[in-house]
Amino acid sequence: MFFLGNVYPALPTSSDLLTRLRANVFELSIGHGAKILGTSEIRYGVGVGVEWGRPGRILKSGQSIAIREEAHLQVFRSFNENEGFDGLVAGVGIRLHPLKGAVRNGYVEIGTGAAITDGVSTDVNSHFNFVSFVGAGFYFDSAASAHRFGIRWIHVSNANIEPPNIGLNQFEAVFGFRF
Repeated sequence: MFFLGNVYPALPTSSDLLTRLRANVFELSIGHGAKILGTSEIRYGVGVGVEWGRPGRILKSGQSIAIREEAHLQVFRSFNENEGFDGLVAGVGIRLHPLKGAVRNGYVEIGTGAAITDGVSTDVNSHFNFVSFVGAGFYFDSAASAHRFGIRWIHVSNANIEPPNIGLNQFEAVFGFRF
């Protein structure tokens, strides 16, 4: 991924925000499948992951949004009532942090990555897949060490490497804390 560069001096904000944008985060996640966009099975998921981040740029609109560039690694278990499999996801993403206004403890995020699994299912029929996500959430307070909670929509697909490429869609609740 192309990172946007080191712009620490350009951030006109508190040291708490800089610390939050630089922080490494440990994440716990719980997911529930959704029968949308062609997905034919309901699966559940649990995951544990680590995220490394650094400050990115301030968007030009009055310096009101900071970007956090991040890389993440997650191990997960995907299952339904009949079977399950384990996997590993490695990816990159960005998180947009408002710097002003009522939602300054909120964020929106988008990312992508690759996954390797030790099993397959009806909708995830390849051991190698691509994972994309979009989400939103909030920090519990404005302190640099604040925990965060978010909701993500995740799409898993093998990009037609191995037909049929049905794909899996899942909503995920994420709890993260700094370390």
